[in-house]
Amino acid sequence: MSKSVIVVGTGNAALCAALAALESGAGVTLLEKADKSLSGGNTKYTAGAMRFAYDGADDLLPLLRNPEDPRVKRADFGSYTTEKFANDLLGFNDGRPLSEEQEALVHQSGATLRWLASHGVKFEPIYSRQSFEKDGRHVFWGGLTLAAENEGVGLFDMELAAVERLGGTVRYNSAVTGLVTDAGRVCGVQIGQERLLADAVILACGGFEANGALRVKHMGENWEAAKAPRDPRKSLGALGLRPAAKTTGEHLCAHCTRTFCANISCARLRINRSLRSWTFYPLQSHPCR
Repeated sequence: MSKSVIVVGTGNAALCAALAALESGAGVTLLEKADKSLSGGNTKYTAGAMRFAYDGADDLLPLLRNPEDPRVKRADFGSYTTEKFANDLLGFNDGRPLSEEQEALVHQSGATLRWLASHGVKFEPIYSRQSFEKDGRHVFWGGLTLAAENEGVGLFDMELAAVERLGGTVRYNSAVTGLVTDAGRVCGVQIGQERLLADAVILACGGFEANGALRVKHMGENWEAAKAPRDPRKSLGALGLRPAAKTTGEHLCAHCTRTFCANISCARLRINRSLRSWTFYPLQSHPCR
């Protein structure tokens, strides 16, 4: 009898977890708080770019949507070795060695991209932001070379299609309000008055940065006003659930990005115009001005 797995969320992390569970033969149900049009979490807001280790163009070509694109033949992709990746991460660690998660990222990143490609996720070189033209060639820099076709929206669409091909199901408008436990072990989730049981539960529905109070707790009072791109109903994040869940990662900062918002209606500011919002990184005192 196959195992049953509940995955909470429908962003990149959730869909990858669902794919891995489906590959192992489990039955998978994904639970999404939003309706279908607002599903996908923060993934849809991203550029779909993925940093991974590679030795040269031969590692990239099998991942590309169109390896016969004439620009590919004129591209100098260089390399981004595991050593370079590790050194770049160490530059952010304030003297600390790589964590277990960082080691996994460095040494499994290339295999992970190939795994995604095997499920139909296609990538494109980031010509506009990560390359410059020199002597008729596109020279790539910075180690961030590929992004999913159609960026974050495309990444979500391709991963969701892969999950559905393997038999995974998604329940929309299904807000998880708690975890069901038995003798200290998580054995399901609470959705309003409904209990949904499973052999395993994976929380991939956003971290503390989705919640203003938790941002203040972990990062300081200036972070309460920071804007998180999400469905307005998503204000809790996985860490708002009961402490029965196992958590991991760094809580001293969050991934923040300068964002351009065009032609959006901002009722709070009573304007309807193009806005440029600047997000400041944790080393500075004010995240939003």
